[in-house]
Parts: sequence; structure tokens; C-alpha cells
Amino acid sequence: MDLGTAVGVISLGIQVLEGIVDYYGAYKDYGNDIASLCTSSVALLQTLQYLQVQLDRKGSTPDDFRAHILASIYQCNDDLQRLRKNLNKIKAEPMPADGNLLRNIQRQATNQLRKATYPFKCSTLAKLRETVQDLRDNLSLALQALELNVAEQTARTLAKIDLRVDEVIDRLDALNSCILDDALKRWLSPTTPETYLQANLKQWSSQSGNWLLQGKAFEDWIQTPGSIWLTGLPGCGKSVMCAAAIALTQQRRMASRNNLLAYHFHSFSDAETWTLGAVLRNVLHQLASQSDSVCNDLTTLFKTCGSGSRRPTDGELAGLLKATLSYGAETYIFLDALDESDEKFELVELLESLQSQSQNLHLFLTSRRHVALIDAIESGKYYEISMERGAVNQDIERYVQHQLLSDSTLRKFSSALQVKIQVRLSSANGMFRWAALQLHGIKNPRLTRMGDHIIERQLDNLPKTLEGTYDRILNDLDDFERREAERLLALVCFARRPLTLPEVVDALAIDFEDPDQGPFDPSYRVKDPMAVLDYCPGLITLMQKRRVDAPRWRDNPVIALAHFSVDQYLRPKPNEWRFGGLTAAHALIACTCLRYLLHFDSLDNYSKTIMREYPFLYFAARNFPYHLKLSGYDEKAMDLAWELVNTEKALRICYQVCRPLARGPGLIHTSDFVKRRKRKQGLTFSSNTPGGLFCAVIWELQPLVEKFIQTREVFLDEVFDFESGHDVSMPRTAIEAAAYVRNFDIFVMLHEAGAQIGKSMLCVLNTYEQDHQFAITSTSFPSPAENQDKKTRKLFLDYIIANGKVDWASSNLLSSAVIHGEIDIIKRCLENGADPHLTRTATSLSWISLVEKGEDEIARDEISLLEIARRNNYSGIEKLLMEYGAQ
Repeated sequence: MDLGTAVGVISLGIQVLEGIVDYYGAYKDYGNDIASLCTSSVALLQTLQYLQVQLDRKGSTPDDFRAHILASIYQCNDDLQRLRKNLNKIKAEPMPADGNLLRNIQRQATNQLRKATYPFKCSTLAKLRETVQDLRDNLSLALQALELNVAEQTARTLAKIDLRVDEVIDRLDALNSCILDDALKRWLSPTTPETYLQANLKQWSSQSGNWLLQGKAFEDWIQTPGSIWLTGLPGCGKSVMCAAAIALTQQRRMASRNNLLAYHFHSFSDAETWTLGAVLRNVLHQLASQSDSVCNDLTTLFKTCGSGSRRPTDGELAGLLKATLSYGAETYIFLDALDESDEKFELVELLESLQSQSQNLHLFLTSRRHVALIDAIESGKYYEISMERGAVNQDIERYVQHQLLSDSTLRKFSSALQVKIQVRLSSANGMFRWAALQLHGIKNPRLTRMGDHIIERQLDNLPKTLEGTYDRILNDLDDFERREAERLLALVCFARRPLTLPEVVDALAIDFEDPDQGPFDPSYRVKDPMAVLDYCPGLITLMQKRRVDAPRWRDNPVIALAHFSVDQYLRPKPNEWRFGGLTAAHALIACTCLRYLLHFDSLDNYSKTIMREYPFLYFAARNFPYHLKLSGYDEKAMDLAWELVNTEKALRICYQVCRPLARGPGLIHTSDFVKRRKRKQGLTFSSNTPGGLFCAVIWELQPLVEKFIQTREVFLDEVFDFESGHDVSMPRTAIEAAAYVRNFDIFVMLHEAGAQIGKSMLCVLNTYEQDHQFAITSTSFPSPAENQDKKTRKLFLDYIIANGKVDWASSNLLSSAVIHGEIDIIKRCLENGADPHLTRTATSLSWISLVEKGEDEIARDEISLLEIARRNNYSGIEKLLMEYGAQ
């Protein structure tokens, strides 16, 4: 039966039943039989109407259900035809006059009359009810099919909803996990050991290191917990072997979810990797990414530390690592270049503790056989494997052979020359790096263009040591290249932080041969930045590093020394420099920074585009005072510094870039939070630039301050005119700036020269380091630096009280004294009428810590002095304030 026929049957049924209901509905109160017929008919009518609606919905019913429904409807066709005939016959009979019946005879007589009339005969009504019931029975199968279909559709819909809900939950969980992972990563601040892993793997070929990686000792170590100590001379390839061991272990053991692996590379060129804390943060970060249990423990510690408001201590991290190893998972930990750590003994002590407490630890260490480590390590349970020269020479031979076959330049050499290279470099005496450097030198384009006989002569005169090789690299440079190489190496070795490639390109674009010591010239930039590496081939390299202390857009690779042996060559002793003393190196960097800054005398103002156009500007402006001081105030550098502080435009650019007053003493960049808060409070950062004396004080360049005083070229009490909304705790004169940076010598020098003390006491109290404390309740003992800072502060305050006029009723002085626990000053302020009910506004830099903990930066704009005292556990100050009426 097709759908059209079924629709016709249903339409017929609806029409007939509507007729029956209309006809008998008026008499349903004249007997139960009529009422029963009406009720059944209405029910059947509703069923047909429901079926009609369902059949009109396209695609709402599957084919198998639809077939059952159509068949049931078709079975009703004959009964509906009979019912229609009966309805037509009933309508043809005259209807009793209901009104006359009611008026002329009693109800009983009416019923008797009704029963005698055809349409109302009992037999007629019985047949109609029977027909209607038959129709309902026939349609019951259709209704059941529809109910099943609806139930199935409902189940499918609910299943889809459940699936969507699960997807939403999974996505929310994943989002929360990502947010937490990012928060944990920012909190732990791990270094990037994968960078060092990939760099070392590039130097490893699958055919080398078999004496270790396929040896019984390493195989046993992979299968059974234990410790291996791989030792060897500098440059023999320990880091490469460590990387290969990591890769092989990952391949063979990490398929099991019950195995964990972490590694750390100590790098001589990256001070961030030298500490015990760096090792712990790296290892735990990697383990947490592989284990939910470790991640949960790390999250707990994260919350214990105020959801990241404070950094975890080494002790807390060490305790967490010990707990991690107790979970039973096979844990593989690789630590490379242990001898380059600043905390060797603390690290070895931790490793011994881990060994004694864990039965599932596989530990792999590499280092030189350092005297300071021998006793500490040999007392532990380590299996020492020495990188013997014979085994390493075999690896070198395979490495050289691989390079001769794969390198595009070396492949072009004649067979005879390739054999000679193979023979000559295979006798590397176990120095993997020596062989790599010789290959690099042979590929020099100046040699390859001259012919095989020149390369053969080069092979006959190869230096025997790494130091000799480095000498030869530098001696092969001409005079200009040699000077540029020395300046580049000084920047790499002694710059306050690692420099990016664009920064180095700009730093080298200064012609030091200019007798007039001209400033930076953009036209001197090398066209290809990678050409900088050719200044010192084999001595420096590019290293991809996480963001250094610079703007976010400066995520460029940094230039670093290529190997630990290069650092030993350039700095044989801690305070030595191969090309002069340490002061000479810092003087060179200071001069580079200052001559770069003097270029900006031709520019009118600072803008963000300048930072992109001149990459070295940020480093130069922020760090030239540091290098100038370490140069011992070199004469040439001091002349350039004096020129800078007396050059209006260049000084403006320099000051606006480093903004030394943005977050307190020193060259600390303003946080976005502080800027946002100050804008909301109506405070803006001045676009004006203070005078040279003020800047010299802020940068703590005492010789320049002395020169200003001697020349009497400036007014000592000149006021730095901040914009409206100025924070009164910020310095406005040179002597207040000296108080702000806590330089007592410069402060006394200026005062004795005639400068007025002014509001210096307020500046002493409101430096960033102290101001930040009132939002944090510290339970640790004060560090030596904190103790020294308190002594310096007391020295200032005693001098100011003895020599200056203090406004003891100042509300700013009282609130600052409460923040820093100066109870004697608080007492004098209160005695002179200062208000103990004062509140501290949220423009204070201290609110940074509260916001980092989740505090709404708008909801709480003020905090009372009493609450500040309670936060810092200043019980004596709290009692004193309450005595003067504070509530």
C-alpha cells in the first residue's frame, strides 16, 4: 500500500467519525450506550488525526515502521466504508423532535421512544460501537509501531544529546587542562631542553655509538633500574651520546604507559640551566606531561603556592620528585654535563637520596671526570663508562665517512682527497669536536675554490688540539675581521643577557675605526644576518631559546658559544679574557651601547616602530649603565656617557625606552597591570624627559654626578616636571632620585653640594621592593639582601631626620611607614596629628601580587592601615594604631 492510499483512508475515517460525533453528540446524555459510542468515536478520531500528522512528516519514520503503519491503516478501509454507509443511512432518517419530546412526555417515555426509533435502536448503536472498536483494534498495531518509533527516536536524540554533552565536557576539560598547563608552565618556568636534544641529535648518525648503545651495560640499564655515569674529555661527544641514549630509550621503552622519561641539558652558554632548581623544574614538567598522578601532585603544590603567586622552593620540588618516584612507574632520568652545574654537590646529594628511596629509577649522567665530582659520585651506586679514545675514534671515522658521502660540498672532492681526509681526521685522538671543526674548515669556500693541493696542504698542517684549532680559526681572519670577531665574542660572552641575531647585527654596525668615534650607521648592517656567524666560524652558533628579557616580538634565536671548550679557550680563568681583561670587554660593550644610543639624536621622539627598526635599542638603553660600571668607568666610555646625558634627543629616547622610574630602582620595565591601574586612577606616564643629572642619579653613575656638581652647569634642585596626576612618592629632583634608588653616597654628595632633601624620606620608603611586601604575608626568615636593605634604609632615615625638615603629619609618610614596619616613624607621625584612619589606594604597585592571586583589581580599591599591619603580622604597629583610634 502506498502513502497516498493510506492518506485517503485516514481522511475518509476522519470525515465519517466527525459525522457520527456531530450526529450523536447532541444525545449523549440520553443513555450510556449513546455516550459510549461518542467516547469511542472521539478516541478513534483523535487516533486518525494523530496518524495523519505523523504520515505528513517526511523522513520522521523509518521504512520498516512505515510499512507496518500503512498495512494497519489499509485493514481499516472496509470497516470505514461500512461505517460511512451506516452514517449515510442514519442521516436519511428523520430525527426525533427533541424539544417536543421534552415537553409532551416524561423522560422514560422519551427513552422508550428513542429505543424504538431506528438511529437510536440498541442494535444499531451496538453495531456502530463494534465497528469503531474493530477500527481501533486494527490501528493498535500502527500506534504501537509509532510508539516504538517515537521511543527509538527519543533514545537516539537522548544519545546524541549525551554525546554532545560529553563532547562539551571533554572540550571544557581540555580547555581547563590547557589553561592549567599554561599556568603550571609559567609558574615552573622550565627551560627548553628539547632544543639541546634536537641540536645534539643532528650530530649523531645511526652508525655511531654502538659500543655504548648496543653494549651489555646499557642494555641491562634499560631493563633493570640502576645508574650510569658516562665520562670523557671535553669535546669527545658526551652530549651527543646522551641525546642518542635518550632517543633510543624513548623508542624502546616509552610505548608502555607505565614508563616515564625526563632529561636536562646543562649548557655553559645558558645560565638558566646551571641551577638545581632548573633541573627539578624541567624534570617535573616533563613527568607531569606523561603522568596524571604527577600532574595532580604538581597542581596541588601549585595551589599551595597561592595558585602561582610564589615560586616553589627547591626543597618543595625535590620532595615532589621523591613522591613521584614512589608511584611504581619505571622512570628514566638523563642529566647531561653535570660538571657545568653551579650546584654540583647539591644535585649529587639529591640524586643519592632518589637512588636510596626509589626501586624504579634509571639514572643516566654525563660529565667530565671532574675532581669535585669524583668522590661524590664514586661513593654512590654508579656504573662508570668512560668514552675511551679507541671507541670514540671509531665513531669519528663513521661520522667523517658519512659526511663525505652526504655533504654536497665534500662530495665534489676527488676520491684521492676524500681518502686523505678520512685518514687524517680519523686520528682525532678521541676528540669528536676536533674532527667536526676540521671538516667545517675544509668546506671553507676560500679553500674549495683554490684546488685540491691547497686543501691537502691544509690537512698536512692541522692543529693537534682544540685550542690550536681555535687559534687557527682566528688567525685566518684579516685585521678587520679579527677586530669584529673580538667584539662579537665579547658581546656573546659578557653581555648582560644573551643577544638575538638582529641585535648583534645592529651592534656590529658601528665603525670603531672611525677616529671621531661616530655613532651607529644603519648602512653598515650586513645584508645577510647569517653572515655574522662567519666572523667566528666554529666558535659561535645560533640557539633557539625561550623569550629572553625583551619585548614579545623579539622571539629570535640567540647567539651563543658553540661549545664548552670555546668558553674555556676564551676565558681560561673566571676573571680572564683572552683579548684583554674583563674591564676591557665590558668597556667595549658599553661603548657599543652608547655609540648606538647617540645615533638617536637625529630622531624627534620615541615610537613603537623604532623598537622594530632598531633591535639593539632596547638592550643598549637598559644595560649600558651595567657594563659601564663593570668597565671601571672606562675613560672612552665615560666620555660617551657624558655626551649622552648632555644630548637632549638621544637622552629622551634612551629614558623613554628603559623608563627607570616605572617600577622602582634599577632598569625594570613597567608591567601592563601597573599602567592599567594608573590610567584608571588618572595617573599617566610622563612623556617628558628629566635632565642629565637626574638620569645619571637614577642610573647610579656616580662619576657623572660628580662631574655635574663640579661643572655647576645645572641647578641641583631642578624639578622633573611630571604630568598631572603625579604620584607624590615618586622622585622629582636628583636628590630624591638618589633616595629612591637607595644610593647613599650619591645622596650625601648632592646634599653636601647644596641640594635640598625635600621629600626624600617618602622616596626611601616607597621603592618597589618594599612597597610590594605589604600585600604578602611572609613566613620565611629575611635574606642577607633584605637585612642589608633594612640597614641602608635606616641609614637614610637617620640622615634625613638629622638634616632635613620632615612633615610628620603627612598621610603618605604614615601609610608608607606602616607598610614597611617603621614603628618609630609611625609613632612620630601619630604624635604630630597624622590620621590613623587612612586607607591605601589600589594604585600601589603592591596590588600586583593580589591580582596575580585572583583578587579583582577593581572590586577592592582601598585597604586600611590597620589591615596592612595585620597582613604583615606587625602586631606592635596594629596595637599602636588602635591606641590612636584606628578601627
